[in-house]
Amino acid sequence: MCGITDRSRWVHVSIPFLLLAFVLTFLIVYSGTLEASDTSGFFALNSLASSQLIADIAIIVTYFGSELILIPFAGLLYLLSKTNKLETVFVVVFAVVVSDIVLFALKTGFVRPRPSHVLNGVILPLGVDNESSFPSGHTARAFAVASLVSLRMGRKYVPLLTLAIGVALSRIIIGVHFPSDVVGGAFLGILIGLVSYEYGPRVFRYAVPRLFPGRAIP
Repeated sequence: MCGITDRSRWVHVSIPFLLLAFVLTFLIVYSGTLEASDTSGFFALNSLASSQLIADIAIIVTYFGSELILIPFAGLLYLLSKTNKLETVFVVVFAVVVSDIVLFALKTGFVRPRPSHVLNGVILPLGVDNESSFPSGHTARAFAVASLVSLRMGRKYVPLLTLAIGVALSRIIIGVHFPSDVVGGAFLGILIGLVSYEYGPRVFRYAVPRLFPGRAIP
């Protein structure tokens, strides 16, 4: 495995490319360039929800992109971490909070209708969602945490990225996002995960002494 310095260098190189990838995805969505492919890809996956078993699995998996799961997961990492336990919890929560702030700004500034608002015959096992469709928030949060934890805690946590992919697919299967929404969410999430990996510990070391005077930072 690469060392801390090598990882930081890789993070710094990757951040601009991820930002560019997200911006390009947004421009494709905004211009409607791949609208036909987006729609056909959506129906191909959403049709899987006609199977009750697949719909139930998708519903379970999709919650792994929710704060209701990710915040308690940060607490679990406190038990699993061998060093810097409190810092690990902080940076994971930091990634989730940053994701929500960025998502709120993006979804407020650009409102894309959900598939069920513009298409007929959408299968909705969890019902209608009325927020802006782009980008997928569940996907972004899942990829942010998965990429952050994989970088911070090592290779054995890389399978979390597979779970994040599952979250992305589940959002299409249950009918609440187009494929381009989850692609944009994935790029955004990894970007936030890398930024949190690099800058989250610095925020932790700045914030903790001010919030808890006299507390030593381990």
